[in-house]
Amino acid sequence: MNLQTSFLTPPFGFALFYLRSVAPKMDYRDRITKAMIPAVTTAQIYKGSIAFIILQLIMVAVILFNPQLVMGSLGETVKVDDAAVTDMLNNMQDLQMDEEAAGEAC
Repeated sequence: MNLQTSFLTPPFGFALFYLRSVAPKMDYRDRITKAMIPAVTTAQIYKGSIAFIILQLIMVAVILFNPQLVMGSLGETVKVDDAAVTDMLNNMQDLQMDEEAAGEAC
């Protein structure tokens, strides 16, 4: 969560810089609708990201005060039934063979 917040905030803000690079810098006419599409300013991009930054900061605070939300199941061990996994993998191979046969029939 903290890392995602860093993608939207300066000094790094990689997501904002990417959006700036793909957003139109000048007005242009849409090829399909023939409507004029206004340019997107950097200030508009930053203003649009504020709500997401606030939500992410709220989630960081929630995780700080309730770490069991993300750490709660780390102590639990997962039991895997080898026979069930083998059966599942065998069924997946059967599905792939069925798809290949269906592709050849077309």
